[in-house]
Amino acid sequence: MELQSRIVFIDTNIYISKNYQFLTHALGSLKQLREADEIRILIPDVTDREVRSHIRAESVAAAATLKKVKKEAMLLRNLPDVPAHGIFTDISADEIEEKLLQNWELFITGEGIEQISVDGIAPSRVFERYFSVTPPFATGAKEKEFADAFVLERLADFSVERTHSIHVISNDTDMEKYCADNPRLVFSKSIDEFISAVNLRVSVEPSAFATEALNKVADEILDYVERYLPEADYEIRSVDWTAEIENIDIQELKLSSSNLISVDDEQCEYELEYTAIIETTESIKDYDRSPFDHEDNSYPFVLESEVIRKFELPISIEARLFYEDKLLNSVSFDVDLPYGILLKNPIEETRRELDINGD
Repeated sequence: MELQSRIVFIDTNIYISKNYQFLTHALGSLKQLREADEIRILIPDVTDREVRSHIRAESVAAAATLKKVKKEAMLLRNLPDVPAHGIFTDISADEIEEKLLQNWELFITGEGIEQISVDGIAPSRVFERYFSVTPPFATGAKEKEFADAFVLERLADFSVERTHSIHVISNDTDMEKYCADNPRLVFSKSIDEFISAVNLRVSVEPSAFATEALNKVADEILDYVERYLPEADYEIRSVDWTAEIENIDIQELKLSSSNLISVDDEQCEYELEYTAIIETTESIKDYDRSPFDHEDNSYPFVLESEVIRKFELPISIEARLFYEDKLLNSVSFDVDLPYGILLKNPIEETRRELDINGD
């Protein structure tokens, strides 16, 4: 997985699949990352209520199961030294629920948590999806998807408000289909892959990330240079003192070296050197072929010659790269092109004498 955002939403089914282990294992690692300000976890009010509801239901089920096991394994009460003897400790559904809710409260409070409400979502948006059977709704028991629909609409709005993508972690295929139509919502089924991606990005040193960032936008920078390099101020050093440039053609441009000039957590600066093959088309006043009127001491007209020259030379530019949270998809750049370029010592040259009509 490529980390595309430090903002993440975790669906209720993920908390269930991780057995509500909010303070240990994968969910505990998430808690540590958000406390370290490496990620921000979104907790919609609907999801909060769903988790609490599931905790209550499963606490009741767990207490009932434990009561049944105690009855069927009564023989073990005669073995107090056996670890399994602990099942005979009395614990009620309320006590199980209370402990799990305490852990949930610890998970969703503190730094790196943002609780959001779906109250601002117009019901008409959700009903439009419901009646058109558009994800997260599907044919069949669609009513259970209403909660997901409100949450997803709120996440979509949030991503626009904050101008950030959001990682959506869920096992729900209908939620996956919804995210497929919204490029700002990056869907994944694995919370462990997300944690790994965050940890890998956190461990990257600024200079190492600067290298990754340059590789990410190198082709875009090359396109930019190719597009705007012809607009530079060109000077040709040649024996043809009357030469005027008619056209500049960048025939080849290759990155030959890159030097990291400065770097921090939010930007870096590179000096990039390209090897360029530049072809010029020049017009030259050809006085030797032009008629001269001695009475008027002037040329009635001046013939021209066309010269096509090809140059190979280094082009140095400065590129500043900007990024957020060491995310490759956030990299942007600004380029300073050279104002003046001197062309000399052509590697190829052809001349064509033109007639009075320029042919």
